[in-house]
Amino acid sequence: MEEKKQNHFLRNSAPDFLESEIFSELLVYELLGVPVYKYPNLEYTLCPNKRIGNILKSIERTKTKMGVIVRLIALAGVTPALWLLLTRGISSGLSGGTMDIIYRVGIPKKVFGLLDNIDIAVGSYQRRFQIEEVLIQQIRTENYEQIITIAGGSGLIPIEAIYQSQKQMRLINIDKSDKALRKMKNNIAKVNDQIQLIYPVYITEDISKIANITPISGSKTIVECTGYIEYLDFDDKTIFVKRLSEILDKEDVLILTALTQNQQQLLFEKIGFKKLFPIKIEELILLLQENHLHVHKAFLTPNDTYATIIITKYHDEEVKLSLAT
Repeated sequence: MEEKKQNHFLRNSAPDFLESEIFSELLVYELLGVPVYKYPNLEYTLCPNKRIGNILKSIERTKTKMGVIVRLIALAGVTPALWLLLTRGISSGLSGGTMDIIYRVGIPKKVFGLLDNIDIAVGSYQRRFQIEEVLIQQIRTENYEQIITIAGGSGLIPIEAIYQSQKQMRLINIDKSDKALRKMKNNIAKVNDQIQLIYPVYITEDISKIANITPISGSKTIVECTGYIEYLDFDDKTIFVKRLSEILDKEDVLILTALTQNQQQLLFEKIGFKKLFPIKIEELILLLQENHLHVHKAFLTPNDTYATIIITKYHDEEVKLSLAT
């Protein structure tokens, strides 16, 4: 089993679009009537760079902004990928395609030593494959025609899932970054050069500034949202969930991923990372249920930093049954 884990993670350090293993689900508990699972295969041996870890700990203790800057400059000298992460990714909340660094795409191995020091960087790497597996199972078992990815960046996760599923689909990415959408075009080209599977639609929009998301109609749809809801406070999360509830058709499914905890919140505040608002998994499930959404199951990353939830809209008969009980 250990060999499989290592092979999987080594293979996926770049978007090679090769066939991967199927992960086994482990039921860990039930919460508010929702079964919560993990994919144990996604746990891997951490190899944090201790020198970098000490610098990160010293940043947490540093009381001056200049002291933080000096330490960040010391980190940035390790590799160009790290420089990009620190100069562009941190202030933007990993927008513009810089999330791919956290997903460990096209970066040297020495950057892994930095990322393995950061809990949510490890969790983000794990969630990449967790969400892909959830998407693959949905695509293979249901007759979906398209995926809409909200703030999807380079589209790596749905692109890899479509490739694994070997099913032709339309992929619609709503993202405000032209650079991220260009990366998405490159990723899709790598797939379609092998086999024509993906028919892309690029929408350059800031989802937070759209008053009303255009309702989905005409095609059975997967709506996937990763790396967005953690930047919303609870009130804005509530508004966003209500919008999602309104646009979902009864045949659609929502795959929503949220940050559930960040043990290094102080470090993120010190380095100037865009503000994050973690939400406990039970609070998120309750929020979804209160907005007439049916939560089928949830998945936690092995290090408990992210939850991925499978959601549909309640059918009228289900609402009547729930009210009766």
